[in-house]
Amino acid sequence: MNSSPPTAAPSALASAATAAIGIFFSTAAAIAAPPPNVVLIVTDDQAWNTLAYMPKLQSQLASQGVTFTNAFAGQSLCCPSRATILTGRYPHNHGVLGNDAPFGGALAFYDASTLPVWLQESGYRTGLFGKYFNGYSYSAFYTPPGWDEWQTFQLAGYYNYRINANGTIEDYGRSESNYSTDVLTQKAVAFITNSAASDKPFFLFLAPFAPHAPYTPAPRHAGRYADIPPWRPPNYNEQDVLDKPTWVQKLRPASPQTQTDYDKERQAYLEMLLAVDDGVESILQALESTGQRENTLVIFTSDNGLTWGEHRWWEKGCSYEESLRVPMVVSFPGVSTAARQEELLVLNMDLTATIAEAAGIPIPATVDGRSLLPILKGQAVSWREQFLFEGWQLTPTHAGVRSTAWKYMENLAGEQELYNLIDDPYELDNAVGVADYGAQVAELQATLAQMRYSAKGMAPYLLVHSPSFGNNLLEKVGENNPAVLRTDMTAWPNRYRVYRKSARDGGLLGQMTYREDLFPEVEAIALPDINGNGAYEVAVQSLSADKSGRLIEVRDSLSGELIREVRPSSDVGKLDVYPDLGGNGYPEIAVLSGKEGRIELFDTRTGRKTTVSLGAPPAGGLAAQEPATFGWIPDINDNGKPEFVVLWLSRLKEVAGSQQPADPYYQVFDPLSKQTLSSVTLQSVTGVPDLVGLPDISGNGAPEIAVLQGNAPVSVTVKDSKTGTTVATLDYPGLVYARAMAMVATEGGPEIAVLGTGQGWSNQVILKGAASGTSRQITFDKNFLTRDLEVLADTNGNGRPELAVLLANPDSGVLKLQLRDTGTGELVRDVLYP
Repeated sequence: MNSSPPTAAPSALASAATAAIGIFFSTAAAIAAPPPNVVLIVTDDQAWNTLAYMPKLQSQLASQGVTFTNAFAGQSLCCPSRATILTGRYPHNHGVLGNDAPFGGALAFYDASTLPVWLQESGYRTGLFGKYFNGYSYSAFYTPPGWDEWQTFQLAGYYNYRINANGTIEDYGRSESNYSTDVLTQKAVAFITNSAASDKPFFLFLAPFAPHAPYTPAPRHAGRYADIPPWRPPNYNEQDVLDKPTWVQKLRPASPQTQTDYDKERQAYLEMLLAVDDGVESILQALESTGQRENTLVIFTSDNGLTWGEHRWWEKGCSYEESLRVPMVVSFPGVSTAARQEELLVLNMDLTATIAEAAGIPIPATVDGRSLLPILKGQAVSWREQFLFEGWQLTPTHAGVRSTAWKYMENLAGEQELYNLIDDPYELDNAVGVADYGAQVAELQATLAQMRYSAKGMAPYLLVHSPSFGNNLLEKVGENNPAVLRTDMTAWPNRYRVYRKSARDGGLLGQMTYREDLFPEVEAIALPDINGNGAYEVAVQSLSADKSGRLIEVRDSLSGELIREVRPSSDVGKLDVYPDLGGNGYPEIAVLSGKEGRIELFDTRTGRKTTVSLGAPPAGGLAAQEPATFGWIPDINDNGKPEFVVLWLSRLKEVAGSQQPADPYYQVFDPLSKQTLSSVTLQSVTGVPDLVGLPDISGNGAPEIAVLQGNAPVSVTVKDSKTGTTVATLDYPGLVYARAMAMVATEGGPEIAVLGTGQGWSNQVILKGAASGTSRQITFDKNFLTRDLEVLADTNGNGRPELAVLLANPDSGVLKLQLRDTGTGELVRDVLYP
């Protein structure tokens, strides 16, 4: 058994050889150097202090490069960090703030201007192997721009996983040869071999799932580190946390048994790195055998760090050192000097600028990072002395500044921390409130504010809408003035506003500012006029700063005045508006709890809550099934109240040794009698779930229900709400994935409009007749990220409604609502939002 971390040091002969190679290649570069290849290896959740457990990386990569001992991720979370690596931007500039929609994951990422796009346009052959973003399963057949070779997880794992191999889905089982780290390595080696045979330089992005949980080492490595001592740094399972923020104080100290369990997991975690280590060796051998090593920039890092009990935390997403720091080794023969360790403060955003400069590409002005090439060359360089870090998920929203000696951070609850990293490297003693450090706190506060205001992009946003069945809610309200919710990430604490504008002339009609002490994980809906001033209200749902629960604020869209606050008891909720269950003439705000399987209704006049349980899944359903989205349809059982329609999706279940999804279904539920009227099984529902209601097509007096299948092949299934029979199945073959849908009323019958991304990454809305199947297509601006779809009433007087698509360009900061005629597709107008 290997009971201690292996170590390796380059020999004097190797160092001399490396120096000689560097002299030769720097001289040759002055004459004519072909563009270098780039290999970027990004692991998942690898702690910064685990490189010592990777002996092959130490002896074959670190011995020929620079190990950065002070490397950090600007946000310690998968998707924000990966977006930073691909753009070189702070999370508050690229807008991917978490792992889940609407502000995180694959669908929040603006992929039109990224590192692979720039490299491909400069003649590089590009390939991604492994993990892209959380939520990529929503767009399983979509290949983002910039990639020639696309071999990514559609379902991640170590066994029983699924890979999208250039549009073909490959399923892998449980055999030892299917271990995903090894499979991805083999694919990456083949990419190197094939690329070397071409006349193009290549960019290889290898992103294994390892060492992310579940901790599953390759069989050949199981038990290799069984004798390592337990991990017990001074801040492990910290006992006195009274000086820490509230969220830390609420963490219970781990029991002896819990600590033992985590020790076993950490052992497996380290053993998983040995397969990655084998992969590094295979990559380097492939570069050597193809003659490409000397002209290849190789970078090894992780998307974020991970804590193993420090400050009672076994996770990422926090601002402590173990979470923010990442391993980073960079080797560039002929450019980097002899192997060494470098203590300068470097960030994952610096990798983008480094690769761009090495490839001879002008570094875009939007990039926040700096090139590491001067450091690799051993040149004296004026470098950053401090950096900004931020976070929006897993722990309360926070931001801070770290220098070589100090770290200051604050969160939305107003809690502050200050650590002297020279005297207190384990961040045990919060110095805020210590008299001697008052000036230091004030100085770093000012620095933090300045850094957060240096935005080069745009923040999240959401078009106010409702998933309610029937006509668009804003039309029901009698308004045609769309509102856009925008979160200002340059302000601290965060501030979010709703801008209400006229769709007819773009004029600003009202602005609402919502509370600053709330986590911007929000959803918004419009409500009919409650206070009688002729303007609709907007309800915004947020998560409290300490993540203790949800809060819904209702404000007047004209004055911005706060009308009411209500607090759902569930921790996860989707919003809708229900037309007056209580019978007092005022609608209710309906909140769907995915985890609890219930709907809570809040009277908008009194705030009174009514809770409706949706009951257990029907026979054959799974306990793991959860309601994903909902809406309502007009009364079909003649009891005077509309029914809810709830779409249930499921997690994977074990079937014959492999993970398979259970059948999705929708439930028609009567909130008055609290009875399920029908439950209809669906063939498949993947991607972004969406429902829309249609007027009666079948002629039996009941409306129809349309359900969106968001992944390719994109389709919509139309079902009769009474009988559950299929009325129509509509295919949308021009889309590789869909984001949203809406119903358009026309003289020829209802059309279903689906917003999605087509081939060539164009933004499209395809409209199909629900009964006739006739198809029309409207194309929107390509260089924008589509956020939402609505149907607005006629604004240009031609008798037809308009399609409204919210478009955003993070590079330019432009946010606009583009209106197009539903009949001709012609541009009606752009409504710009600040």
